[in-house]
Amino acid sequence: MVRDIYSISYKMKRDLYSRISTVILCFFITVLAVNAVMGFLCYPVHTKTDSMMPDIPDNSVVLVSPLLKKAERGQIILVETARKEKLPFFKKILNSTVSFFTARQCSPFESGTALKPSLRRVIGFPGDELYISNYLVYVKPSGEQHFLTEFELTKIDYNLTVGETSAGTDQKIGALGNMEKLTLKEGEYFVLSDNRLEGIDSRIWGPVTNKNIRGRALFVYLPFNKARFF
Repeated sequence: MVRDIYSISYKMKRDLYSRISTVILCFFITVLAVNAVMGFLCYPVHTKTDSMMPDIPDNSVVLVSPLLKKAERGQIILVETARKEKLPFFKKILNSTVSFFTARQCSPFESGTALKPSLRRVIGFPGDELYISNYLVYVKPSGEQHFLTEFELTKIDYNLTVGETSAGTDQKIGALGNMEKLTLKEGEYFVLSDNRLEGIDSRIWGPVTNKNIRGRALFVYLPFNKARFF
């Protein structure tokens, strides 16, 4: 009789350990799947500025795909313009671990003042010659003879936010409303915010390259009343 009790107890412990192992395994598989999707397929980006107004309001959530780094003229991409802060080996491992288990939503050692990747619209492509007049971009593509406005060159509909400035406003202060002609080199792209009066973009950074492109925006789904595909 005693042997039967020990036998039952052992079986119960084995079943319990098996269930615990299954739960842990499912947890790790779920974490791996979430990180795989967010690392290679798509992930949400929370915008905390009005730089892409009016199409992307402040405090919106946009789905970005890292697979689609090759954008067409007028499309919105996620660009990274600042170099990542170098961390000590131990902090780097811990940072990567926490980031992994939180699906890249939390990095404990990330600088709060670091410049985050930004959503910006692709206006100029390699070989383009362009200039800005009163916040509107005029582009002469490589091989063409005439300048056209940014809206004449793209099939994508988008809107701009351009505030009114007084006659005494110094155009050299803040976001540039006018810019001299610039020719983009091979592999260079000129990106701008839709809020031309306040946004920080290639007028400040200069052209970006393929290495700066993190992915392409697919659609904004929060807030719901502004949901739309790009």
